[in-house]
Amino acid sequence: AVSPELQRLSLKYDLQKVFGKTLYPADFVSKDNAVALFEVVTETGNETLGMSVPAKIKHYRLENVLPAAGLNAKVNRQQAASLVVEIYTHKTGVSADVLRPTTNRYIRNASAIPDPVYHRLVIALDLGLTKLEADNTYKGESFVTVEEILKEIMMVLDLLGEW
Repeated sequence: AVSPELQRLSLKYDLQKVFGKTLYPADFVSKDNAVALFEVVTETGNETLGMSVPAKIKHYRLENVLPAAGLNAKVNRQQAASLVVEIYTHKTGVSADVLRPTTNRYIRNASAIPDPVYHRLVIALDLGLTKLEADNTYKGESFVTVEEILKEIMMVLDLLGEW
């Protein structure tokens, strides 16, 4: 069953354009879904009419977050956290590259996280959009579900006063 929060988000943004007629919260998110979700939430779809998904990834400068290869591939947690930070920065008009966290965090497995993703992950942690495990590791390799990424987006909207 879809929670009232997810139904509300679905009404605010046309999530049918992203996930189809029925929202399945436990489904995994594909890169194709992720790009469509970025466009719906940032209201930038008109900028890329007629473009392929790889072209959209390049247009939005998301290639470090979502490599264009394997569009049906599932998005992992670290890619999702990075994408949500990109949504936040798009809405604020401030590049993710210039954002600096307000707190220092020790991430035990930091060396396993790619550099462009790492910076965005630290920002996501700082904003409270994602969390470390109890042992200070980040389990970013596991796939993200529709519900997980939408909850992170709701947190961004809340931070921006749009929720």
